[in-house]
Amino acid sequence: MKRRQFIQSAAAGLATAGLGAIGKVSPGLAQGAESLSVRWLGHSCFLFSGTGLRILVNPFRPIGCTAGYRAPQVEADLVLISSRLLDEGVVDGLPGNPRVLFEPGVFEFRGLQLQGIRTPHDDLGGRRFGTNVVWRWRQGGVNVLHLGGAAAPITTEQQILMGRPDVAMVPIGNGPKVFTPEEAQAAIQR
Repeated sequence: MKRRQFIQSAAAGLATAGLGAIGKVSPGLAQGAESLSVRWLGHSCFLFSGTGLRILVNPFRPIGCTAGYRAPQVEADLVLISSRLLDEGVVDGLPGNPRVLFEPGVFEFRGLQLQGIRTPHDDLGGRRFGTNVVWRWRQGGVNVLHLGGAAAPITTEQQILMGRPDVAMVPIGNGPKVFTPEEAQAAIQR
């Protein structure tokens, strides 16, 4: 199996496995209660659907490290962007007219509170690829944390802002813009 196919299969399995555990880690979820659906669309792009909202995180253009993936063409109410590079954070061509957030800060959208937390996008303190925005919100009764393209160790201040998520999307890949497997494990432990 080619590396990209393996990663796609593993990511799909991970998303499914993570969702299967939600009911166990979120005691408030019961039959007929709020729910959250997560769909992986390639690279670090996910569509979160629940409580009447569709949140698309990190749409991309299929060039560079995203070559070989199809550009996401899904409707969303809100788009969250972790970084804006040539292949990342691309909203051109998305259907509808979603609201787009791409800067750190606290935001409200249709009663949902979201927080963007500034982190370096590379392991050189952001000197190579700039800023990454980690997104945190609660949707469908689930605390979600999407680390975007984090590559630097998580600081104590960032740890406090990130809280204790039920589901965390953690970038792993041994590249300059993402964690190595060991760094990802340390980030999760933190």
